[in-house]
Amino acid sequence: MNESNEPVIPKVTASTETLMQQGPMTALDYLYTVLRSLEDRFGDKPISPHIATGAALTAAAATDFATAQMLIVGWHIATDLHRVAEALDRITDHNKSPLSRIADALERLANQESAE
Repeated sequence: MNESNEPVIPKVTASTETLMQQGPMTALDYLYTVLRSLEDRFGDKPISPHIATGAALTAAAATDFATAQMLIVGWHIATDLHRVAEALDRITDHNKSPLSRIADALERLANQESAE
């Protein structure tokens, strides 16, 4: 939590289309870094492309995209849980334990539903 008691999770604001485009670009950056490292290590010896390199590039792109999507979902979940926690704080007795307060809130919800 930060000073305003909001969840501290990076918020990804890019669209799904943008993320799909950024994943391969990031993977290419990784690939170029690896190739530069190999050149630094092995000098002028040729580095021939392999199927495994393409597979690694694809896996890196997919992982990058999936990570961004998980951050989006995680941010929404954390924000919603924070709102629930704030709501529970407002409607409960602060002298009780957190579990007792949750049980009380759930009981009130059940009573409201049965009354309707």
